Amino acid sequence: MNINDKYGKLTVLEIRKGSFIKVKCDCGNIKEVRKHDVKNGRTKSCGCIRKNKPNSIKHGLSNTKLYVVFKAMKQRCYNKNCKDYFSYGNRGIKIFEEWLKDYTKFHNWALNNGYKEGLYIDRINNNGNYEPSNCRWISNKENTNNTRKNNHILYKNKTYTIQEFADFIKISRTTLTTRLKLGWNLEKIVNTKPSKGRNQYK
Repeated sequence: MNINDKYGKLTVLEIRKGSFIKVKCDCGNIKEVRKHDVKNGRTKSCGCIRKNKPNSIKHGLSNTKLYVVFKAMKQRCYNKNCKDYFSYGNRGIKIFEEWLKDYTKFHNWALNNGYKEGLYIDRINNNGNYEPSNCRWISNKENTNNTRKNNHILYKNKTYTIQEFADFIKISRTTLTTRLKLGWNLEKIVNTKPSKGRNQYK
């Protein structure tokens, strides 16, 4: 955790000895909170999220499977502690602002655009945001097929698995998959050796 790191609506202002840190909420409030609660996502705001929680959530939509889809989408994009954050939020993938402000708008869009229980939300452009023009609902079979397509690489008329290609060009599987998700072409991937530290994918 560092100064200016952001967790939910909270920006770290000061890291103190002990278990508390000083943060500023997007709403403007400054307060002390427990470091552990911020890092694990338990504390996401100064309390304004609960105060401003949409009535639709209070009245039962939070118990639907569609709301679970929405929460998972938010975790991928905005929670640095989420295991999938690196492939989404870290790449700048965001959620349509109107959906973030009012869950019912996402809920209504989903029901009017093919959502059925068991379907997965999919971004048409992998480098684009979660927004109406770039999202669709796909089946588990389609989702699996998309995954399978991404698990093989054709390079100079030879097909490799992700791991085989990483071994072939002598980089880690994590570096390879991240570069692919960032939209790098194969020649750039092959000819760019990873550097040490946080900028190894640049």
